[in-house]
Amino acid sequence: MIRRALIALCASGLLAACDKLPNPMSQRPAAPPPVAAVAILDLGAVAKALGRDEVFREQVEAAGKELQQQLTQFSSGLQDKLREEQAKLGDAPSEEERQQLQRQVIDAQRQIQQSQLLARQKAAEFQTQLATQFRSEVQPIAAQVARSKGASSVLLSNSVMWFEPAVDITGAVIDALRARGAASGAPALAPQPKTEQPKTQ
Repeated sequence: MIRRALIALCASGLLAACDKLPNPMSQRPAAPPPVAAVAILDLGAVAKALGRDEVFREQVEAAGKELQQQLTQFSSGLQDKLREEQAKLGDAPSEEERQQLQRQVIDAQRQIQQSQLLARQKAAEFQTQLATQFRSEVQPIAAQVARSKGASSVLLSNSVMWFEPAVDITGAVIDALRARGAASGAPALAPQPKTEQPKTQ
Protein backbone atom coordinates (compact mmCIF):
# COMPACT_ATOMS: atom_id res chain seq x y z
CA MET A 1 0.00 0.00 0.00
CA ILE A 2 2.75 2.43 0.95
CA ARG A 3 4.60 1.59 -2.25
CA ARG A 4 1.52 2.27 -4.39
CA ALA A 5 0.91 5.55 -2.62
CA LEU A 6 4.49 6.65 -3.28
CA ILE A 7 4.19 5.74 -6.95
CA ALA A 8 0.94 7.67 -7.29
CA LEU A 9 2.48 10.67 -5.55
CA CYS A 10 5.51 10.67 -7.83
CA ALA A 11 3.31 10.37 -10.90
CA SER A 12 1.16 13.32 -9.88
CA GLY A 13 4.25 15.39 -9.15
CA LEU A 14 5.73 14.51 -12.52
CA LEU A 15 2.54 15.55 -14.30
CA ALA A 16 2.45 18.83 -12.43
CA ALA A 17 6.06 19.51 -13.37
CA CYS A 18 5.33 18.72 -16.98
CA ASP A 19 2.49 21.23 -16.99
CA LYS A 20 4.92 23.94 -15.93
CA LEU A 21 7.40 23.19 -18.73
CA PRO A 22 7.23 25.60 -21.69
CA ASN A 23 5.30 24.28 -24.68
CA PRO A 24 7.68 23.97 -27.65
CA MET A 25 4.78 24.78 -30.02
CA SER A 26 4.28 28.12 -28.29
CA GLN A 27 7.97 28.93 -28.71
CA ARG A 28 7.76 28.86 -32.54
CA PRO A 29 7.93 32.25 -34.29
CA ALA A 30 4.63 33.63 -35.53
CA ALA A 31 3.82 32.72 -39.11
CA PRO A 32 4.15 35.62 -41.56
CA PRO A 33 0.88 37.12 -42.79
CA PRO A 34 -0.42 35.48 -45.96
CA VAL A 35 0.75 37.08 -49.17
CA ALA A 36 -1.95 38.32 -51.51
CA ALA A 37 -1.95 36.12 -54.60
CA VAL A 38 -4.20 38.57 -56.44
CA ALA A 39 -4.00 42.34 -56.88
CA ILE A 40 -6.91 44.58 -57.86
CA LEU A 41 -6.74 47.46 -60.32
CA ASP A 42 -9.34 50.09 -61.18
CA LEU A 43 -8.48 50.82 -64.79
CA GLY A 44 -11.09 53.57 -65.05
CA ALA A 45 -9.58 55.38 -62.08
CA VAL A 46 -6.15 55.13 -63.71
CA ALA A 47 -7.45 56.68 -66.93
CA LYS A 48 -9.17 59.47 -65.02
CA ALA A 49 -6.13 60.23 -62.86
CA LEU A 50 -3.92 60.52 -65.95
CA GLY A 51 -6.44 62.60 -67.88
CA ARG A 52 -6.80 59.89 -70.48
CA ASP A 53 -10.56 59.52 -70.05
CA GLU A 54 -10.99 63.02 -71.49
CA VAL A 55 -8.66 62.19 -74.36
CA PHE A 56 -10.68 59.05 -75.12
CA ARG A 57 -13.92 61.02 -75.07
CA GLU A 58 -12.55 63.57 -77.54
CA GLN A 59 -11.27 60.83 -79.85
CA VAL A 60 -14.61 59.00 -79.80
CA GLU A 61 -16.50 62.23 -80.50
CA ALA A 62 -14.19 63.07 -83.40
CA ALA A 63 -14.64 59.59 -84.83
CA GLY A 64 -18.41 59.88 -84.48
CA LYS A 65 -18.46 63.18 -86.36
CA GLU A 66 -16.33 61.70 -89.12
CA LEU A 67 -18.65 58.72 -89.47
CA GLN A 68 -21.72 60.96 -89.49
CA GLN A 69 -20.19 63.12 -92.21
CA GLN A 70 -19.51 60.07 -94.34
CA LEU A 71 -23.09 58.86 -93.85
CA THR A 72 -24.50 62.25 -94.80
CA GLN A 73 -22.43 62.39 -97.97
CA PHE A 74 -23.41 58.85 -98.92
CA SER A 75 -27.10 59.50 -98.31
CA SER A 76 -27.00 62.76 -100.26
CA GLY A 77 -25.36 61.00 -103.20
CA LEU A 78 -28.11 58.39 -103.32
CA GLN A 79 -30.84 61.02 -103.10
CA ASP A 80 -29.26 63.02 -105.93
CA LYS A 81 -29.14 59.90 -108.06
CA LEU A 82 -32.81 59.18 -107.38
CA ARG A 83 -33.79 62.74 -108.34
CA GLU A 84 -31.86 62.42 -111.57
CA GLU A 85 -33.61 59.15 -112.41
CA GLN A 86 -36.99 60.68 -111.60
CA ALA A 87 -36.23 63.70 -113.81
CA LYS A 88 -35.41 61.41 -116.73
CA LEU A 89 -38.86 59.83 -116.53
CA GLY A 90 -40.62 63.13 -117.15
CA ASP A 91 -44.16 63.99 -116.11
CA ALA A 92 -45.82 60.90 -117.53
CA PRO A 93 -43.71 57.80 -116.77
CA SER A 94 -45.03 54.40 -117.72
CA GLU A 95 -46.09 51.88 -115.10
CA GLU A 96 -42.92 49.89 -115.65
CA GLU A 97 -40.78 53.02 -115.17
CA ARG A 98 -42.59 53.92 -111.97
CA GLN A 99 -42.03 50.42 -110.61
CA GLN A 100 -38.37 50.59 -111.54
CA LEU A 101 -38.01 53.92 -109.74
CA GLN A 102 -39.75 52.49 -106.68
CA ARG A 103 -37.27 49.61 -106.63
CA GLN A 104 -34.41 52.10 -106.76
CA VAL A 105 -35.88 54.03 -103.82
CA ILE A 106 -36.20 50.83 -101.76
CA ASP A 107 -32.65 49.82 -102.65
CA ALA A 108 -31.34 53.27 -101.65
CA GLN A 109 -33.09 53.02 -98.28
CA ARG A 110 -31.56 49.57 -97.75
CA GLN A 111 -28.08 50.88 -98.52
CA ILE A 112 -28.50 53.81 -96.11
CA GLN A 113 -29.65 51.47 -93.32
CA GLN A 114 -26.72 49.17 -94.02
CA SER A 115 -24.31 52.11 -93.89
CA GLN A 116 -25.74 53.21 -90.54
CA LEU A 117 -25.24 49.71 -89.14
CA LEU A 118 -21.66 49.64 -90.39
CA ALA A 119 -21.04 53.04 -88.82
CA ARG A 120 -22.25 51.83 -85.42
CA GLN A 121 -20.04 48.76 -85.71
CA LYS A 122 -17.03 50.86 -86.64
CA ALA A 123 -17.66 53.21 -83.70
CA ALA A 124 -17.82 50.27 -81.29
CA GLU A 125 -14.64 48.79 -82.75
CA PHE A 126 -12.87 52.12 -82.39
CA GLN A 127 -13.80 52.39 -78.71
CA THR A 128 -12.59 48.82 -78.15
CA GLN A 129 -9.35 49.69 -79.91
CA LEU A 130 -8.75 52.66 -77.60
CA ALA A 131 -9.49 50.58 -74.50
CA THR A 132 -7.19 47.77 -75.66
CA GLN A 133 -4.41 50.23 -76.43
CA PHE A 134 -4.63 51.80 -72.97
CA ARG A 135 -4.83 48.42 -71.26
CA SER A 136 -1.69 47.27 -73.08
CA GLU A 137 0.10 50.40 -71.90
CA VAL A 138 -0.88 49.90 -68.27
CA GLN A 139 -0.37 46.13 -68.14
CA PRO A 140 3.45 45.96 -67.71
CA ILE A 141 3.38 48.63 -65.01
CA ALA A 142 0.54 46.87 -63.18
CA ALA A 143 2.44 43.56 -63.39
CA GLN A 144 5.56 45.18 -61.97
CA VAL A 145 3.67 46.73 -59.05
CA ALA A 146 1.78 43.49 -58.38
CA ARG A 147 4.97 41.43 -58.26
CA SER A 148 6.53 43.89 -55.84
CA LYS A 149 3.62 43.21 -53.49
CA GLY A 150 3.86 39.43 -53.88
CA ALA A 151 0.84 39.06 -56.13
CA SER A 152 0.87 36.69 -59.06
CA SER A 153 -2.10 38.10 -60.98
CA VAL A 154 -4.09 41.31 -61.43
CA LEU A 155 -7.87 41.51 -61.67
CA LEU A 156 -9.89 44.52 -62.75
CA SER A 157 -12.07 45.94 -59.99
CA ASN A 158 -15.23 45.97 -62.10
CA SER A 159 -15.10 42.17 -62.40
CA VAL A 160 -14.72 41.46 -58.66
CA MET A 161 -17.61 41.41 -56.21
CA TRP A 162 -15.51 42.23 -53.11
CA PHE A 163 -11.88 42.62 -52.12
CA GLU A 164 -9.75 43.87 -49.25
CA PRO A 165 -8.55 47.44 -49.83
CA ALA A 166 -5.02 46.25 -49.05
CA VAL A 167 -4.83 44.37 -52.37
CA ASP A 168 -5.83 47.43 -54.42
CA ILE A 169 -2.77 48.59 -56.39
CA THR A 170 -4.54 51.37 -58.31
CA GLY A 171 -2.76 54.20 -56.49
CA ALA A 172 0.64 52.58 -56.86
CA VAL A 173 0.10 52.01 -60.57
CA ILE A 174 -0.95 55.65 -61.07
CA ASP A 175 2.19 56.82 -59.27
CA ALA A 176 4.37 54.51 -61.38
CA LEU A 177 2.81 55.70 -64.63
CA ARG A 178 3.23 59.32 -63.63
CA ALA A 179 6.84 58.65 -62.69
CA ARG A 180 7.61 57.30 -66.16
CA GLY A 181 5.95 60.29 -67.79
CA ALA A 182 2.84 58.55 -69.09
CA ALA A 183 0.73 61.55 -68.15
CA SER A 184 2.97 64.10 -69.85
CA GLY A 185 1.30 63.60 -73.22
CA ALA A 186 -1.50 61.61 -74.80
CA PRO A 187 -0.61 58.77 -77.17
CA ALA A 188 -0.91 59.20 -80.88
CA LEU A 189 -4.47 59.18 -82.12
CA ALA A 190 -5.62 55.87 -83.47
CA PRO A 191 -6.75 55.81 -87.10
CA GLN A 192 -10.23 57.21 -87.52
CA PRO A 193 -12.80 54.58 -88.45
CA LYS A 194 -14.29 54.84 -91.91
CA THR A 195 -17.64 53.59 -93.07
CA GLU A 196 -17.62 51.05 -95.87
CA GLN A 197 -20.28 52.28 -98.26
CA PRO A 198 -22.30 49.61 -100.04
CA LYS A 199 -22.04 49.68 -103.79
CA THR A 200 -24.99 51.16 -105.61
CA GLN A 201 -26.77 48.99 -108.07
